[in-house]
Amino acid sequence: MDQRERTFPTESASVGAARRWVTQLVDCSDAPRYAHTVGLLVSELASNVVRHTGSKSFSVKVTLGERVWVSVGDSNPSLGHGMQPPTHDDVRGRGLPIVDALADRWGVETLGEGKHVWFEVSDDS
Repeated sequence: MDQRERTFPTESASVGAARRWVTQLVDCSDAPRYAHTVGLLVSELASNVVRHTGSKSFSVKVTLGERVWVSVGDSNPSLGHGMQPPTHDDVRGRGLPIVDALADRWGVETLGEGKHVWFEVSDDS
């Protein structure tokens, strides 16, 4: 298994940088078919960090193998509002429902003074 980790400053430009980094890693792995999906999911989670956490930075960890496992971590332990379905007129609030729809498994774990939201995609579903 190949494991990589990178830290990004919590700013809008980092969302695209995180997506490009992860997409490139997955595209060059044994599971390139997941590159677009993984990039989209990382964008959603990184956007949540930038918009809601107040963290100075966030980390993205990627494990490549038969499955692609990714976590996005920040220093805010708050779990926020969780996955609540947005109303028809809401312009935000679709990030976690997208993660739920596209990932085979996902979850949130607290880490002392922070948390990470992780997801996995594989052919096992």
